[in-house]
Amino acid sequence: MSGNGGKRIVMYVPHVTPDGARTYLIETAASLAAAVVGTGWKLTVLARATDLAGTPIPWPSAPFRSLRAATPGKIEPNSISPSLEQDFAQLLAEAGPFDVLFLPSPWGCLPSNHRALLPAPLVVGIGNVLFENLDLGARTDRFRREMQRLIRLASALVFGSDAARRETTERHSIDPTVTHVIRRELPAHSNAAEASRSRRRLPERFMLFTGWTRPLHNGLTLIRALGHLRERGCLPMPLVGTLSRADAPPFVDAIQEEYAARCLAEMHRLGIKAGTDFIDLGVVPEEELPELIASASLVVDPRTHGAGTSYGLLAALRQGTPLIHSRIDAFTESLGHDDGCGLSFDPNDSNDLAETLWRHTADRAASEQRAECAKRRFTHGNAFENVGEELLGVFEQVTECSWLTRPKATFTRPVPREKRIAWLLNHTTLRDAEVELIQSLDYEVFTSKVMPSGDDFRSGTHDFSWDQDCTLPTHVLDYLNRFNFYQTAFDEEMANVLNGHFGTVICAAFPPLIGQLAKFFQGRIVVRLFGREHPNNYTRYIDLFADGWLWKRLWQIQRRFWLGVCYETIPLIEAPLLRQRSVYLPVALPDRVLRQAGCWRGGDKRVFFFCPSIMTSPQYYGAIYEKFKRDFGEFPHIIAGAQPIPVPDPRLTGFVTEDRLLRYYRELQVMYYHSREPRHIHYHPLEAIAYGMPVVYMRGGLMESFDKGSQAGACDSEAEARRKLARILQGDQGLIRAIQDSQRSILDVFSPAAVRTEWVKGFVQEIMGTSTVPDLACA
Repeated sequence: MSGNGGKRIVMYVPHVTPDGARTYLIETAASLAAAVVGTGWKLTVLARATDLAGTPIPWPSAPFRSLRAATPGKIEPNSISPSLEQDFAQLLAEAGPFDVLFLPSPWGCLPSNHRALLPAPLVVGIGNVLFENLDLGARTDRFRREMQRLIRLASALVFGSDAARRETTERHSIDPTVTHVIRRELPAHSNAAEASRSRRRLPERFMLFTGWTRPLHNGLTLIRALGHLRERGCLPMPLVGTLSRADAPPFVDAIQEEYAARCLAEMHRLGIKAGTDFIDLGVVPEEELPELIASASLVVDPRTHGAGTSYGLLAALRQGTPLIHSRIDAFTESLGHDDGCGLSFDPNDSNDLAETLWRHTADRAASEQRAECAKRRFTHGNAFENVGEELLGVFEQVTECSWLTRPKATFTRPVPREKRIAWLLNHTTLRDAEVELIQSLDYEVFTSKVMPSGDDFRSGTHDFSWDQDCTLPTHVLDYLNRFNFYQTAFDEEMANVLNGHFGTVICAAFPPLIGQLAKFFQGRIVVRLFGREHPNNYTRYIDLFADGWLWKRLWQIQRRFWLGVCYETIPLIEAPLLRQRSVYLPVALPDRVLRQAGCWRGGDKRVFFFCPSIMTSPQYYGAIYEKFKRDFGEFPHIIAGAQPIPVPDPRLTGFVTEDRLLRYYRELQVMYYHSREPRHIHYHPLEAIAYGMPVVYMRGGLMESFDKGSQAGACDSEAEARRKLARILQGDQGLIRAIQDSQRSILDVFSPAAVRTEWVKGFVQEIMGTSTVPDLACA
């Protein structure tokens, strides 16, 4: 390739996870560095010298330029880590001018609040889209929104296989003309098989399985296949498992920990003995894997999904190690369907895998013949360098596109003020359900980002990923994203922004914020009410924080002021003005919860209880905690909930990540819900019910009124609750099934269809159907 005027490529890698991604990034940089020689292209690799585990990375020295900001912590897309902002600023200030920006591993590379037009065409490498094949809850939702942003920004998307391209293109409605497939290759490795086996004291014959604790690597199917062979008395050889640095603390998450525990439990159940039948080598550095693969008698890859041929498979194929692999499109498009390079099996059928292992053992000569055939086929010329040359071809194509056809960073469609809503709440679960609902009703939604201080906002977070569909001017969005709506007084500038760009504001029941909106905002105001602890109401709550001016102002603006009550019992005890302006807008469970419906397995014989802020709210949550310990402390239990001030109780978890919380929902035997509140219900018992966990609860609250079944989980007294908890902890399946059958009806009012029906009636037709008529004048 020549005559291109010395175009420049920046390969931007702000973080490297210590797993297979590390190998992919190193080899991609090396192949590009080799490919640009003599072509006129110039390559810069802007990256860190170490991966997230602190291990040095052997980048090609000539093109490497180091990022200076401190190494970031665990990376997720849509975070706004200061290091990401500094890294991107260094990219724009020092790496340019350049003609192509290449993100080989794009997740978490672009600051989520960046909306400016990129200074060059963007080429994005799409590897294993883990979040589409393993539900990570809110993380999956954020990854999907990040994927949509990358699709919108990219001039080209590069996949590792036709299967990955086809699946992702169909799922995300991608224009196929901007997609490309470049299959992975490996450079030649020295073969130190005997030394590797001796150093690790491995038996002469063993089968190797890498990443055995990863759910998508499908270790349970392999373990069950070994169990079938053990039953027949023909377990062929020990299984050796390895992990990458990313499979160990601090990188491993609760999902992987849970899967590893399930694998070990299954081994124990099937009589597969640790140290003899299964040898866990723990963490093996990626650079040492090729020699370990060469020393193995067999490599087994049972994964259920893949972006292309894995590096483990490639190493086995190139070194002549016999191979057994799952029959998935990402593998068969390279290896074929005829088992000519390695035997294949259905990854969802442990019996099929057992038969395949037996075929390999029964005819070792045929296995070695297949391995030799694979070695000849996959050891061909300069295939490794071809990866870089194919990438250059993609870069050349995107640089020839006119600036006028370049993807835009923002939407330019016209959105009238009346169709744009400012959603000024920061409750995580509510936002994940409600913002998506409002968007589905054909409104654009801005969500506030600055978190207020104070214990009242312990359930709050912010998420910049909701800005991806925003049509606000960039300077307006930046101003709003930096504003603390709860604790900063409005001024003329804020009044102009809100009145100029929004027809409606939905806000939290925070009297200072309500007062600011009542004073400055001229559109519709909807205050979301979730119910207060009995006998308190919102009338008295407003009295505590506001003088008579606010009540006078609310009377004046009553025709454009509403209380969006989550439960119909809330307005019954309010002052006439608030009661008259109440509209029923129920809360919904977010899709991430409904996707995991029925996942409860139980088995961990402990009671699950929630009680946050014990020391910071001693009269309310502190009293609840003391009562629970007094009435139910005899049972094994876990108490979840953030504790800003630590409490000396080993059974308190404090804040837990979403994946660990979901593990509790799946594994703990039963939840106890204490509340008898007639106008409020927490999210956690609703999530537990959706997951299938039996919930024992006290009568007198909303749980009882929503439970239209037998109410098998309801209790009149703590003594009754103790009896039911004891029976469930002892495994009383009859009671468990009765509670599960009954409590499903509680979710009826929170179902997406029921909630949408009420929002169409209450929000779209009543609230949004009301014009912002002039305010009333006081006598």
